[in-house]
Amino acid sequence: GDDDTNNRSEDPLYLNFGFMGLFDGLDFFFTSVGFTMANASFVETVKSSQPITTTAVALLLGIDTFKKAEAMSMVVIVAGVFCATLGNSQDDDTTSPSSMTMRQSIETAVFGITANLCFALRVTSQKRIRAHPLGRELDDTNMLMWTQRIGSLAL
Repeated sequence: GDDDTNNRSEDPLYLNFGFMGLFDGLDFFFTSVGFTMANASFVETVKSSQPITTTAVALLLGIDTFKKAEAMSMVVIVAGVFCATLGNSQDDDTTSPSSMTMRQSIETAVFGITANLCFALRVTSQKRIRAHPLGRELDDTNMLMWTQRIGSLAL
């Protein structure tokens, strides 16, 4: 009957709440691991590529488009992260405890980029929640509370 239809129509809302919290928790996890692997400035430099990840996810899901100028700015960001990864690493035979090998730099960059991917997926879920009539009624404070509550449960 009508009750079954109404319940099914709300399922994506609750599923998106779950995804939003899960990806928020994973973003926090991968960022925290990145900070244990390298200095904060390197991790934050890698995480500054977040607009690229968010744009790529939006393009793949068909919820966004962008122009040539925006694409060129993304190339600059990628180049900066690539240079930071190269500049952060030393020769593999170095003995300094503060220096990193190329492999360690790349591993740390992968954790930072994975955190960015989780952030992009959280934002996508949040946009889907806001598009739902019930989601539009939820204020930002409660959205944040539910995001963090679900994220902490997921971890």
